[in-house]
Amino acid sequence: MDMLVALALISSICAGTIGGVFFAFSTFVMRALAAVPPAQRIAAMQRINVTASALARVLGEAWPGDAPREMVIAQAFRARRVDESYRARLRV
Repeated sequence: MDMLVALALISSICAGTIGGVFFAFSTFVMRALAAVPPAQRIAAMQRINVTASALARVLGEAWPGDAPREMVIAQAFRARRVDESYRARLRV
């Protein structure tokens, strides 16, 4: 495969993934936040930012290896006790 074609393919996949993340965020999160009072919206968005940053940091520190689920949950969600309810949050 030509290097330019491979680069174009990888770029397209990355752009589609990022577009999907932005679409999902605007569709689900923003509509859910619109249903709550403004003060609660601010608190919810700040909590989302903290959790997303912590999750990115935990996964970045584990790169290129795997991050154990229990470690990700404990650090990203600041959970004291890890149970199966976090499985749905991580979608793994």
